[in-house]
Amino acid sequence: MPDVLALVNRHWRRVALSDTSLWSTLVVDLHKMICNKTGVGWTWLTTMIRRSGRSSVDIIIKAQQGAASGWRRKYWDFTPTMGRYADCMPAVFNLLFQEMYRWRSLDIDGGLWSSSPRVYKTHKNQRRPFFILAFPSEMSPAQSPHLPKLRNIFLYGVHLNWTAFHLATLLSATPTQSLTPTRHCIQSLELSHHSGEVRPTLDEFLGILKACPRLRHLVLRASGPLRGRPSYQVSLPLLQRLHYEFPRVGDPAELFSGFYAPNLIELFIGESFIQKKFTYEDDDEDGPANSLLRYCATHHPFPKLQELSLNKVNAPVEAFSLFMASVPTLRHLSLLGTSNQALRALAPIKDPLTGFGVPCPDLESIKIFPKWRRFDLVDVLRERSKCALRFTEWQCCDLMSDGFMFSFEDNKSQIVSGE
Repeated sequence: MPDVLALVNRHWRRVALSDTSLWSTLVVDLHKMICNKTGVGWTWLTTMIRRSGRSSVDIIIKAQQGAASGWRRKYWDFTPTMGRYADCMPAVFNLLFQEMYRWRSLDIDGGLWSSSPRVYKTHKNQRRPFFILAFPSEMSPAQSPHLPKLRNIFLYGVHLNWTAFHLATLLSATPTQSLTPTRHCIQSLELSHHSGEVRPTLDEFLGILKACPRLRHLVLRASGPLRGRPSYQVSLPLLQRLHYEFPRVGDPAELFSGFYAPNLIELFIGESFIQKKFTYEDDDEDGPANSLLRYCATHHPFPKLQELSLNKVNAPVEAFSLFMASVPTLRHLSLLGTSNQALRALAPIKDPLTGFGVPCPDLESIKIFPKWRRFDLVDVLRERSKCALRFTEWQCCDLMSDGFMFSFEDNKSQIVSGE
């Protein structure tokens, strides 16, 4: 957009070139850079860096497989393209590293590359990822560059030297300094789509979290450690949103035992890849969700949780019941293709001392997908209304995304005791 403004006329060009913030988004499209033999891509990148002056910059690196589509995307082998990207990346970062003190966000999109098993296998078994973002291993912490303005990191399909990443790249965020409102630190971190052999170990991942004491938003989508027992626990007092998609292998409870988020408000839990036919009556007693829900129920890592989304989560009704009973502060619940055991866990429970009660008594809304499952939810709400009058009436809203939202009165729960 700024280059378009600069072409309108001389006056507009003078105004555009004088405002450095207009040029503060640095987009690096690797496919265009390796395909353009005239070097226009490199010239344009250096021009953008120069015109951005001393403004904080947002860096977007596009490393997708290219412009092929349809049958070409399915059958072409993009391994040569990946190799050319790997050769290109050092030169790109030689330019960007000179401006590290101005980095505000870093977004690297490696894409999924291909759905073709042959191409995926070639990529997965490579000994050298298509590019690695890290500093030389011999660089001491005192020599590594600081990132005083970097707040957000999004790594999509990007393989890293994880140890060097948290020791060098995140050095400026080490928690040895006092935690004050003016501390420079990563606030949003997303790791997405990393094959198993190139994911960080649990200790490496906890080292990254430890280097981000002011983290507010964490996303692990088909990424993060697969297994391992933590040697210590990291406290994330400012974390408010957590999106976690667990794999079919490993124990996600081990990952959750490595950190504590006392002020978490929003939690999304889902399965990374559904590798078998999904049935709503499946309790998947041996699945990873079972141990994860039970861990959260017994250790209470998120005592202030208000919004919960469960996406295709299968577990026994006992695990769901324990979990629902452990989050009395919950206000908004979304069930996206999740097992019917989760609905049964919302039914009234009998307490030996107080009589009947309902899990999550302060619920204000429930979203359920797909639409036909609303009848199962209505049956549960009728049972809850016998113990909590606020669930006697509800409003039902048809959602555009093949779901329904049930909302309840925003007053405090009125519990009806009974035998």
